[in-house]
Amino acid sequence: MKSDQIAVSPCSNPEMDIDEVLQAYSAMGYTNFEVFTSWAKSAFNYHLSPKLYLGKL
Repeated sequence: MKSDQIAVSPCSNPEMDIDEVLQAYSAMGYTNFEVFTSWAKSAFNYHLSPKLYLGKL
């Protein structure tokens, strides 16, 4: 398995907001993130441009 085949999930830390999650997990080397659109504090707003989130990595 390659590192780019592993994704982190917001269900592991539902209390963290999107900025905290992306900063913490990208600092560990993760490049893939499972997207949630509800209930987790880090839920994505799928109506926004993905560039907004990609720019935070």
